[in-house]
Amino acid sequence: MQDNEPYIITKKHTVRKVYWRRIVAVAVILSLIALGLILWFSRTAGKLTAPAREFWFVSMGEYAELGEASSRAEAVVNSGGAGYLHGDEKYSVAASCYANKADAISVKERLESKGETASVFLLSCPQIAIDKPKKNAELLKELLARPAALFDELYSISVKADTKEISEAAAQYAALKMSVACEEYARESMALGDDAGKYLNSLFTAMKESLDVLARAEKNISQSVKYALCETAVKICNETSEFANKLAKNVS
Repeated sequence: MQDNEPYIITKKHTVRKVYWRRIVAVAVILSLIALGLILWFSRTAGKLTAPAREFWFVSMGEYAELGEASSRAEAVVNSGGAGYLHGDEKYSVAASCYANKADAISVKERLESKGETASVFLLSCPQIAIDKPKKNAELLKELLARPAALFDELYSISVKADTKEISEAAAQYAALKMSVACEEYARESMALGDDAGKYLNSLFTAMKESLDVLARAEKNISQSVKYALCETAVKICNETSEFANKLAKNVS
């Protein structure tokens, strides 16, 4: 028995040693997981984001010459489309802009069935993530969401104006109210006093200009709404892309 005692004691000690090593290993792993979660949540909590957005356009042709594009745009306007010219070296004549791909494709196919040449192109606006400021964080969060909400509201007006669900006067009044809102949002943006505030102020001011033109239109209001819709989508994409690039440069 005496000969076995060292073995038994050693065995028990070994078993306990292995057992405690496992406990320590599990504890370390759990600690690392917990630390990772804390860091992830802290980073997430420290950012204010505006999601990426896609805008789908139905084009009635692409032209290298501005004169040809303008002539085509005039014909599109006369048929009730936006007639919005997009591009610099090549010009796409947009009939309208849509909030989703399915609607754009549906319109494209309907136009093709009538013998028109039509295509669909996409403009996208990147996601932006901004460090949460110590002051005015809630205001910044609200303002970041408003450009997309304004586009959706204008899109709804466009659909209702097309289907005669609302009158032309009602469509213009709604555009006027949106213009007043943009002016207020631009003013609030300046209170932020940083690059995000400048970006939002510039964007809301640009959107207000498009809405003002729509509110003053004297005829063919449905077409004017489509034009403002196209122009608003382009302004959102351009301003947001420029700001996103600025944020990326600051990080690098």
